[in-house]
Amino acid sequence: MNSDRYLELYLAVGWAGAVIVPLNIRWSPLENEDAMRDCRAEILFVDKAFAPVGATLAKAIPGLKLVYADDGETPTGMENYEALITQNQPIADAMRKRDDLAGIFYTGGTTGRSKGVMLSHGNLMANALNALGEGLWPSTTIYLHAAPMFHLANGAAMYSVLLSGGSNVVIQGFTPDGVATAIQKERVTDVLLVPTMIQMFVDHPTLGKLRPVVFEADCLRRLGDQ
Repeated sequence: MNSDRYLELYLAVGWAGAVIVPLNIRWSPLENEDAMRDCRAEILFVDKAFAPVGATLAKAIPGLKLVYADDGETPTGMENYEALITQNQPIADAMRKRDDLAGIFYTGGTTGRSKGVMLSHGNLMANALNALGEGLWPSTTIYLHAAPMFHLANGAAMYSVLLSGGSNVVIQGFTPDGVATAIQKERVTDVLLVPTMIQMFVDHPTLGKLRPVVFEADCLRRLGDQ
């Protein structure tokens, strides 16, 4: 699920010279296993919600290392995310170059088996800078991660916001109440929502009570304008 650790991993994996492969939390274990075998994944980070699935995948894929990136007791057979940070010395930047592979993002496109799209550091940086060139994410941006962070649209916004000096706000997953609360509490200015999410928000029974506060946020004014 979305978390601050997810954002850390996007940056840390690139720093280490490794390749990030965000997995679709709505896929079945077999679908994720197929993707992991295809990209020859070596390490899988899981949270509390997906720890059992991770354990199943580790049995199916020999040599797969599991890291528990959540609070609470670490399940047997997994390393602890926070312990790895505190018990090890920082490593030097791998200084990956423009054409080096940064991530593999699986997409089905329309139908059929999902395919891994290989994006370089140059690809991600060019997209992030193009968005800044269009004025989408000024330094005052407070961006809400309500859409899944495994989705590249949300990830691309993250890179741009970090480059602009803006702020990232993370909620575990989309709910109308969760979005409204985050906008009110963190003074969110921008959020990426697909049409289904927008409709759920508009149809929410308590929207009338939230409107005086929530709708003064820039992000929802922009949604209304569109």
